Amino acid sequence: RLVVKRRADELRGQLAHHWTRRDLQALHSAISHLTTIDRTFRAYPDICTASWMNDVRRDIDAELDRCTERALKYLDEGERVAMRQIRDIALQLITLGRIFDEVQIFRELAEIKITQILNHCQDLDWGFTYLFKL
Repeated sequence: RLVVKRRADELRGQLAHHWTRRDLQALHSAISHLTTIDRTFRAYPDICTASWMNDVRRDIDAELDRCTERALKYLDEGERVAMRQIRDIALQLITLGRIFDEVQIFRELAEIKITQILNHCQDLDWGFTYLFKL
């Protein structure tokens, strides 16, 4: 049990590091390992605690929201601003896409956020043209 607890603590420590570096593959791997440890050793509260996942979820949810809100803000400011900020909007979509692709447990939420941005573009008079340029 002590070996497993040390490994779980080590993985928990790596979560923030991987997230800060945006090493999403390593983050996904650490989350997967911790999830397996949680399922296997759930009966031992000294080994696993649910708080680690709450922290990760809060951080990634906030990043997904931030990317979405930033892109939507530029779009809502009009075609001129959206064209000036086209690279930043593209980067927000790329960030969301990386999370969708590399952190499987957030795939559904990332897809919702990407769809929200793309649907918003379609609703704008100039949105279809903008999507092609994007």
